[in-house]
Amino acid sequence: MEYEKQNAEKITDEPLAVTVIAMENLEDASAALIDLSEKNKSLSCDLALSILNECKGDVFFQAVAFEVLYCTALPTAVKYIEDNSSKVDVYLLGVMLSSITEDSGLLGENGLIKDAVRYLQQTLLLKNQSDLEKISSIVDWFNSTYY
Repeated sequence: MEYEKQNAEKITDEPLAVTVIAMENLEDASAALIDLSEKNKSLSCDLALSILNECKGDVFFQAVAFEVLYCTALPTAVKYIEDNSSKVDVYLLGVMLSSITEDSGLLGENGLIKDAVRYLQQTLLLKNQSDLEKISSIVDWFNSTYY
């Protein structure tokens, strides 16, 4: 909400952003956020981070926000992983793991991927195993890729 207050003019000039913020229908808001990421990376990144930081919507909406953040601002997404991966819903953790695992080919080229892998490995060690069972195939894929 804080972001929206500070950037009201920028947001109201962009119908997609208005749809995201309204969250009247989370499917429509998710689609609008994805569309916005192709049109205005900066604004979509800011909105995605606001959604994540303020736990707006449901976990699926937050997962879309993370994917948008990851695709538009990798350094910010990795910082979010560092600060929050141990406390997010297991579904969102699975999205983080998938995103990083999909980019395993970039490990040698991008130190941020390596950092994210390290943060996620630490998180997996701390997480409750019964929670991780819900995303076991993603955890297995991550582990087979990075161990």
